[in-house]
Amino acid sequence: MADKIIHIPVGSGYLYHDVFTGKVPANSEIETEEHRLGYIEKGGEIDYKPTFKTFKDDFGIIQRNVLTAEEATFKASLIAWSAADFNTFVSTARITETQGHRTIKIGGMGHDDGKVHLFRFVHPDSQYGDVRLTIVGTQTGGFKLNFKPDDAGNMDLEITAQASDSEGTLIIYDEEVLGDTVKASGLTVSSVAGSTTGTTKLTVTPEIAKGNSYRYIMGAQILSVGAALTGWTAWDGTSDITAATGDILTVAEVDSKGAAVKAGICTVTAKA
Repeated sequence: MADKIIHIPVGSGYLYHDVFTGKVPANSEIETEEHRLGYIEKGGEIDYKPTFKTFKDDFGIIQRNVLTAEEATFKASLIAWSAADFNTFVSTARITETQGHRTIKIGGMGHDDGKVHLFRFVHPDSQYGDVRLTIVGTQTGGFKLNFKPDDAGNMDLEITAQASDSEGTLIIYDEEVLGDTVKASGLTVSSVAGSTTGTTKLTVTPEIAKGNSYRYIMGAQILSVGAALTGWTAWDGTSDITAATGDILTVAEVDSKGAAVKAGICTVTAKA
């Protein structure tokens, strides 16, 4: 489980795009210059609006709110953009390119291409971790271009989201959690009475990976993957361990450098 970190998001982000093919691409595939849609002025905005219908008795004692609809939109203003992407901005745009020339026809309802697009907004944050917003949908806000000596001709976007998967997902919010630690787990440790008084025999599953070894320590320990287990006792995985019934043991699988890979905890049963 990722750590919970409360912070103040500050700053804008970068916008990438591709035609949606039914699968959300990996970060390395979509976050490239080829897929950059432009550069944003004054940040981006994601808006999720649920609609509820309220049912309640005549005396206002019992009430139930039922979700009946939901809507998600993403808004941003591109201060720098390319006319080569007009068919992303407008579904009726038809682009014809010849040597040194580009012609774009816009309008005509019969020319709606029906394409669904994927938009990825990346908010970089070196202190707390980057945030990625992904929505699938269509630019439904139209456009208005200014050609003025004292103003930039921004392309304003209003993306209306639609479900990107069979669960009906409208927004995918993904954040890096810098400094987060992955807890070591994955071992099931069981204890039975050992062969001599005051010992226990442990069984650990799954089978240990080649080149790894075991270490143990008394008490319940929560450790991170990669932790150096100084002060722990090496164990061959078969020998009885001296302990008393009711003791808690933590067993860790470590790699060749002694760093924790997996861990598990058990309550000891020892031979009386």
